[in-house]
Amino acid sequence: MSSFAGVVVLYHPEADICRNIQTYVSELDILYILDNTENPSDNFSILDKIIKLQNVKYFPFYENKGLSYALNFALKKVQKEGYTYLLTMDQDSCFPGKEFFKYKTNIIHAENDRKFDNVAIFSVNYSGLKEAENLRGVHEVIAAITSGSILKVRLTEKIGYFDENLFIDEVDDEYCYRARLLGYKIIMYCDIKLTHHLGNPKKYCILGYRFTVLNHGAIRKYYISRNRLYVAKKYKCIRKYYIMSLAKMFIKILFFEKNKFTKIVFMVNGIYDFISNKYGKYTN
Repeated sequence: MSSFAGVVVLYHPEADICRNIQTYVSELDILYILDNTENPSDNFSILDKIIKLQNVKYFPFYENKGLSYALNFALKKVQKEGYTYLLTMDQDSCFPGKEFFKYKTNIIHAENDRKFDNVAIFSVNYSGLKEAENLRGVHEVIAAITSGSILKVRLTEKIGYFDENLFIDEVDDEYCYRARLLGYKIIMYCDIKLTHHLGNPKKYCILGYRFTVLNHGAIRKYYISRNRLYVAKKYKCIRKYYIMSLAKMFIKILFFEKNKFTKIVFMVNGIYDFISNKYGKYTN
């Protein structure tokens, strides 16, 4: 019988985290709540509600160890304890209505279909994903975001762990590219929705060209620039796209974002640390 574990990684969680978790926790056999907040006691009133939820195990790290470390912590747990699947969630994401029940049901049904044997990662259609707006049914995709993804645990032992050099940003994409190189598939259930937040998006239209500026903070610009170069170096197939994405990010900072100078400095620092092979958590 299939068993479903989950992990959600916290960092200074806000009050809506408990409501978000309640949209999927009842369908899990266990949910690991991993806290990267330096002083978890600062969020005592929020954590007290979370810990009282059913099927929950809470682990505070008392420092920000990064997303990749936390995901690996959970992955090692589920491998050791014999769970079939691992749901990975961001703290600000949730499943509307009965969407997670539908998602889980689809995966259980897929177990009897041989065409799903080499699927390593299942994913869903999250808010803001333009590529899936007009898609229906099940589609193979190149990569999937962390939030809402479900990993087939037995295949993770062949794919390996998340790359802790990355700390945060590109952690999910790098894992997907590695899985695909090994011959595994990532699929999306386009009819199943996830409410997910990406930065502080603002949409623009100039001369008929529509685009979105995410307005990430300066430290995120550092991780994005460093980690995209790192991943581009490892995977030739996405190299051109990633270089272009960094050029576009620079232009958006220059013309559309606040705190331009600071963000560009952090972006340059990220490029410098990539050249210097300096990875992990950002330090001054």
